[in-house]
Amino acid sequence: MDWNILNLLSNIYFEEPNRLQFLSIVPVLFLFWLIAWGLRLYFRPPKTHGSKYPLVGSLKFWLAIVLMLPFVIGAWAKPFTTKGNVLVKRGAAEVIFVVDYSSSMFLKDTGWARIDIARREVLKLLSMGILQEGDKASLFLLQVAGFPPRLYLTGDLSAFSNEVSRLGRPVTLRSSANYWGSDVSGTFEKLYMSIDRQDIFNESGVLDEPKQDWRPKFRKNRLVIVFTDGDFFNGQDASLAQANRLRLENALQELKTRGLRVYPVGIGTTNETKLTDILKDYEMHKDYDVALEKELAGKVSSLNPANLELLKSMTGGTGSFIIQNTSGDASGFIELAINNHRTASIEPGINQDKKDLWLFFLMTALTIFVSGLGRYYLVALSLIVLFWKLII
Repeated sequence: MDWNILNLLSNIYFEEPNRLQFLSIVPVLFLFWLIAWGLRLYFRPPKTHGSKYPLVGSLKFWLAIVLMLPFVIGAWAKPFTTKGNVLVKRGAAEVIFVVDYSSSMFLKDTGWARIDIARREVLKLLSMGILQEGDKASLFLLQVAGFPPRLYLTGDLSAFSNEVSRLGRPVTLRSSANYWGSDVSGTFEKLYMSIDRQDIFNESGVLDEPKQDWRPKFRKNRLVIVFTDGDFFNGQDASLAQANRLRLENALQELKTRGLRVYPVGIGTTNETKLTDILKDYEMHKDYDVALEKELAGKVSSLNPANLELLKSMTGGTGSFIIQNTSGDASGFIELAINNHRTASIEPGINQDKKDLWLFFLMTALTIFVSGLGRYYLVALSLIVLFWKLII
């Protein structure tokens, strides 16, 4: 293969690019070395006649260690170069969807019921291929009590699609009292507990509560997408709202320790809408009674961006998306969030000419290391050159 050094340097790719994140420790170590070197220069005895102080001295060995690290990490990331195009392959993602199913999501201030928009946005992820074969998905509903998930993490995206398709305004408002409130803290507590139990089952084959010495793993390929209007604490007195907010913050912190970031999709307008508007599409006495109308009288709901920000910021999520009418489209935002949690690998295309470079990286690192050995580096360097000639 007739490749020169310039072609190699300009076309280097890495099969495991996520490992390059460890390069961030190199400048930190170099800073420590600079501090140690500066202190050594500051505290060394005054120079006398005939004395000789090397500029670096024995610290040269540690400098070599620091300088060789980028090449060791680079070799670990499996560098290669290729003629022609390369293929970027992304790993599978595990997406936990939380859909607000409280009464405020039945309002039609956006043109459609907020819950119908949430259903549409999730189903689009399947039809557009944003959720792909190999991905896993789970569905939680945010209601007045923390119920088990409607669907645990599963790779059966058809079953997930069927479960999401069932979301919508209820046929009657007499069937359940679970719509009239949002136990957001209980839902997120149930979320991480349920995921933990599923992980334990996958590890041991036994469905059980976590043992005292069990610790959840940090999952980079998992994330949480929440569809909500953010109207969590509306109507609660100040002390109860504060207590529920604290519980929510603790639950979100638990998600963060597991690597789960929350990406909220807000649905609704910032204009206050009367909750009694929900009753317009239902028939009194048949679908609801007068007591419900009296209970909802005077209550309003609106999009609460501050609570969306809380969900995002507590877990390290990036940004949120707001849908205020039927033309809103969150698919691009969600696709970017999901792809950010996919592991990426780069491979040469079919029949491409690939040349692995990890050996070059390791030999460069070894050469730098030997240069820090002091007076014996020439002997060691000669051995390296001899070894290099034998394997090339």
